Amino acid sequence: MKVTHITTDSGNIKEKLLPLLLNNVFHVTSEGAFKKIQKFGFINSNKDSTYPSNFTHKNWGTLNGMVCLIDLRQKTLSEAEEHLSDGYYFLRPKSDWKVVVFLLLNSAFHEDLKLQARFSPPRIGENYILMKDVCVGTYVPTECWYPKRISLDKISKAIVLEVQSPPPTDDFSLADILRKVFARNEAEKRN
Repeated sequence: MKVTHITTDSGNIKEKLLPLLLNNVFHVTSEGAFKKIQKFGFINSNKDSTYPSNFTHKNWGTLNGMVCLIDLRQKTLSEAEEHLSDGYYFLRPKSDWKVVVFLLLNSAFHEDLKLQARFSPPRIGENYILMKDVCVGTYVPTECWYPKRISLDKISKAIVLEVQSPPPTDDFSLADILRKVFARNEAEKRN
């Protein structure tokens, strides 16, 4: 598995990361969970809450023992950006995560995915889950599932995102604010 490290501030996550995730199916996890995944050699369903939840603990896939994934295949950049506001900001599921890991599923295993049947009329077959079933728990439009644990040999790439707090800009640094307030007070005294 190839590992790519990216460091950015919190204001540039979307611009740096989203283009790398387009046309991929991936699992999102924390740094701590990624270390466990590396140790055990697979991504497991979080049905038993082994890992801290990143939002998907009450969804259809988790409740049915499947690994939850995000599917950005056949999505444009603007479509992917729209899905970021669908209730699950998958680029950084929890704002206190300093490191977020994206595990990209090798395309050879896409045929095993369980997909939402969001089409009219709905597609049918063993790989499509009817929306009436999916919407029982938490619903994420870009989500799909892998029916069993995913061994790391099925992961083509890991993208490790380290999020840094943005440095203060000159316009908003405390020293500059104090200088501006002091200068304004001095100007008011003179008038």
